[in-house]
Amino acid sequence: MKFIILLPPKAQARHRTRAFTTKKGKLAVQAYDSKETRLDNEQLWAMLLPHRPPEPLSGALCLEINAYLGIPKSFSKKKAAAALSGTLRPITKPDLDNLAKKLKDRMNKIFYQDDAQVVSLTVRKFYGTPPRWEVEILPA
Repeated sequence: MKFIILLPPKAQARHRTRAFTTKKGKLAVQAYDSKETRLDNEQLWAMLLPHRPPEPLSGALCLEINAYLGIPKSFSKKKAAAALSGTLRPITKPDLDNLAKKLKDRMNKIFYQDDAQVVSLTVRKFYGTPPRWEVEILPA
């Protein structure tokens, strides 16, 4: 199974926390996602749904993710050409593990029953136009 998601790859954002006092006067902490994070996750979810299998895959799986980040406007024409050819690769944020986490979390329960089924994970970052995710799921 191979598909492309035409959204700029973004890393999984950290949860925000807030401290508050309960009605009983005790201090409590609540974790939540920012509005921007929720909207971003919902958009990715919506783009994934058309590619889902009829039922979640079972067994051991290999997941390959190629994240194509947008070329910064500050790049010269020479640097942009090197980025498009693949000789210049992104060494900036987002981190590979955070990119993989975001996509794996959104695919959980839709593409596979549990993300623990992923026994092999390959994640790569490139520059590309348009920015996108390229995903391939294979049996292990």
